[in-house]
Amino acid sequence: MIAGGEVRIRIDPWKLPGHQTLGGVWKGDDQPDLGGFIEPPGQFSDEEEANSGTKSGAWTIYYSFDQYLQVYSKETYGEERGWGIFGRASLSDGNPTPVRWFLSLGIGGDSPFRGKERDTFGLGWFYTGASNEFGPFARKAFGIRDGYGWELFYNFGVLPWLRVTPDVQLLRPGLANLASDWAFVGGLRLKVSL
Repeated sequence: MIAGGEVRIRIDPWKLPGHQTLGGVWKGDDQPDLGGFIEPPGQFSDEEEANSGTKSGAWTIYYSFDQYLQVYSKETYGEERGWGIFGRASLSDGNPTPVRWFLSLGIGGDSPFRGKERDTFGLGWFYTGASNEFGPFARKAFGIRDGYGWELFYNFGVLPWLRVTPDVQLLRPGLANLASDWAFVGGLRLKVSL
């Protein structure tokens, strides 16, 4: 069984629109205990025993916000447009949920440059706090650690039906033994809406 909900309210500080959201999710089904998750048999000393049990009652709570810092004239565009800041923070049980906490913060929205009315942009940062309850084998085999990174994109509205988005990311993955210490990812997305 899964249950969740959130409360979202609109706020207008400085006569600029924004939102505040508080929510949570609870899952009652049994899930593997991270202390014994993927542990091979016979790998533990007397002092270090794997836990092969399960846990139930996983939960996550989160808070998020978005706040315009500049709003463009509704008369010009016919809709609310602008750019601002956004963020999210969450906290979980840490076992059986593998991510204990998460933070993100960024700036983005509609382009502030004149003549680029169809363009959007975003610059964001995230930090993922891994659970510290993984068993010894998982910690050693995967090098489980906190991960973080940055992303930057600019979405060009070339035509009303054509969008081109270059995107770059710099990441420090949360699995140290399965990936390089840092990863640089670049991409280009093309969207055609007919």
